[in-house]
Amino acid sequence: MLVTLAIETSNPSAEGPGGPGVAVRAGATIVVEPVGRGREDDLMPAIDRAFRRAGCLPSALNLIAVSSGPGGFTALRVGVTVAKTLAYASGAQCVGVPTSAVLAERARRDGVHGRLAVMLASKGETAYASVFDEGDAHARAARLIDATQLEALGVGTVIADQFLPGSMRTVCERMGIAVALPHFDAADVLAFGASLHTANGATPVDELAPIYAREPEAVTKWRQLHPDQAP
Repeated sequence: MLVTLAIETSNPSAEGPGGPGVAVRAGATIVVEPVGRGREDDLMPAIDRAFRRAGCLPSALNLIAVSSGPGGFTALRVGVTVAKTLAYASGAQCVGVPTSAVLAERARRDGVHGRLAVMLASKGETAYASVFDEGDAHARAARLIDATQLEALGVGTVIADQFLPGSMRTVCERMGIAVALPHFDAADVLAFGASLHTANGATPVDELAPIYAREPEAVTKWRQLHPDQAP
């Protein structure tokens, strides 16, 4: 029996439908268990609850799919670290699932058409934008932008949480760009991860890493304190 675990804790403070959670597929059975928002300490208990409901043990794991970002720095580190730890312990394979790609696919199923941008990890006046054309599951462009660069993306819809900078919302209003909340769902990560694994194979556990929108603040501060040394 194929047993798969999916972890979605990438953006725990985002408002909107869905939210942080885990999903377990054991054969034909799929169980989804929520994780408390902003409660990284609830991730392992949620995984335990999901496996109990699915009637199997984590030792039976074959594949772990983890939503790998962009998102919150701590949340991404916790999710990816738990995925890697369980992979090492169980021998399961891993696959890193780009959060933006899962959200774009969900938006398509919810009726969004045309070119869209998923904008996450907003901070100050910038956000990490991933652009998807109709029918394409892979981002055409993914980079940190500010409001002056938004119009050039040529999108009709922006998927963004409540932290999207006001300057970007102003551009969207002026350009007639629709803004919709993201729908985070561990079951979507489960399905997307399975398709990625089928198409591309597993991600080596040692190479599984979060997608950060910015250099970690600790590294930035280290550079400031030690300008003549590499971190």
